[in-house]
Amino acid sequence: MASAQSTSAVTSFNALTPEEKKETADAITAMNSDLFPKDDASKVKVWLVMVIGAFVLAAIALFGAIFAPADADRSPYFVFATAIATGIIGLFVASPIQKK
Repeated sequence: MASAQSTSAVTSFNALTPEEKKETADAITAMNSDLFPKDDASKVKVWLVMVIGAFVLAAIALFGAIFAPADADRSPYFVFATAIATGIIGLFVASPIQKK
């Protein structure tokens, strides 16, 4: 549930003109610069953590499939690993509906 104060703030913000909204958003961003990093180093770090983490999960799934007991069903391991791999590939492929 939203508090009355936050509801009032949202209503007040929605009543502003587009220029005033931009100024307000810029002021909030400037006051809380740690929450909104503008440098590329932060973005690169987040991407590296996500991609490396996904590769680690895919590797764990593949090793699980390789070293699973002989009588175990190995298909879930492969499904998990291929889903991660295709997800990573999808991050770097251009959108088919995006116009250049």
